[in-house]
Amino acid sequence: MIKLSIFRKNPIFKIVAIVLIIVISVFSITEFLLLPLPIFGFHSIYDENRLNDLPSRASYLDYSLQNLEKLLIYLINNDYWFLSNQEFYDYFVSHSKTIPKELQNTKPIMLTFDDGYKNIDVYLLPLLETLQEKYNKSLKIVLYINPKQMKSDKEQKKTRYLNCEDLKRGTELGFYDVQSHGYSHTDLTRLTFQDLKYELSESQQDLKTCLSNLSNRQIAAQHLAYPYNKVNKQVEQLTSHYYQSAYLFKSRLRHLLFLFDSYKIPRIGVSKKDSPKTLIQLARRYSSISR
Repeated sequence: MIKLSIFRKNPIFKIVAIVLIIVISVFSITEFLLLPLPIFGFHSIYDENRLNDLPSRASYLDYSLQNLEKLLIYLINNDYWFLSNQEFYDYFVSHSKTIPKELQNTKPIMLTFDDGYKNIDVYLLPLLETLQEKYNKSLKIVLYINPKQMKSDKEQKKTRYLNCEDLKRGTELGFYDVQSHGYSHTDLTRLTFQDLKYELSESQQDLKTCLSNLSNRQIAAQHLAYPYNKVNKQVEQLTSHYYQSAYLFKSRLRHLLFLFDSYKIPRIGVSKKDSPKTLIQLARRYSSISR
């Protein structure tokens, strides 16, 4: 009764309440339009039993192998389809292909990892092999790679980042889908046109060259994750000349004013503080929308 009397005496409260409901609804609808299925963006992986090994550049973005295993087991047991970047593009962005009948009742998800840390190969790859063998389930992760780090002769970078042989082995085994994160992980919005062109084209060429002789041929370096989550009009336009799609970590405010854009596809950023339960809830939420 008290709440009703407030609205009667102060119509401004009623107007504010209605506006808030509309804004929240628009945010929710926009988010669903922009994120048609769960795309998780990880960075580095660490083993809780080996905390000082294979460090990353930003520890707050690290995710524990043990928590990731819990997430993966849930996804496997609940019939999730681990998409490659090209599958996501073909089936859910361009709609150039029809989802195979045997996969139509599965729940699609894409797991991506930025920067190409060595700990992906040391910790995560053996886990993927173990889980695939145990559950007889095809598992795939998308790696957004900076070839300059991959090719570095510096000892520190050799121990921190994946090299070409690592990428070839993981791809040949069927677990890695190798895509681009720019050549040297620089802010693309600060570059001249020529330097930007080099960052985009050189990355693509190096990654394709690395994987060119595999017997298990993969569609490499056709998609880009923007370094530092930065993009402007020039970057987006030139990216479209080299790549089929590009990715950002999602921001409701940033994306509110436009609908789905294949060169600003949002991902859900994952950090150390995110529990497996939180990620499972997000996976369930967006999978229900995509179906």
